[in-house]
Amino acid sequence: MDKQSTTAVTKIWSPKDDEFLRRNAGLLPILELADALKRSKTAVALRAHNLKISLRCTNTNWSAEQRAKLIELKDGGSTWGEIALFFERTSEACRKAYQRAVLRRDYVACFKETVTSADLAEYAYQLFTILKDSELAEVHKDLLAQIELRLTQNQECEPPQLTQEV
Repeated sequence: MDKQSTTAVTKIWSPKDDEFLRRNAGLLPILELADALKRSKTAVALRAHNLKISLRCTNTNWSAEQRAKLIELKDGGSTWGEIALFFERTSEACRKAYQRAVLRRDYVACFKETVTSADLAEYAYQLFTILKDSELAEVHKDLLAQIELRLTQNQECEPPQLTQEV
């Protein structure tokens, strides 16, 4: 019984490859870096680590237009995977940005002069559905209990005072 060789072929990093990595790390997602360098994601991550280069994207802020598009895509039925591909971000980053965008949009709406009790009820329902399934459910358990009680009693909901950004 012959053993097959499992030795991997290692591609040497050229100074040109290192320079490309230094220039584009933090600007391009790791998958794009890997594609451009014709290497695996793991190889790029390891090389960046050895060169003490951060791969963390510094372009993490969401513009108002991006937040609006994010809400439109999610409310239109797109999956987190599809949305992540559209924005070239992770599914988790998109999900968290969506939660913050919906809370921001609805929280601002609560302070308009023309807010109706239906607007407040909708706000409470959206806040409840977002928070109840998130890792913040434990942190906001009292708030969630109040909202759930008011929703089940079909009462008007006042906009809650959030003490930390979600």
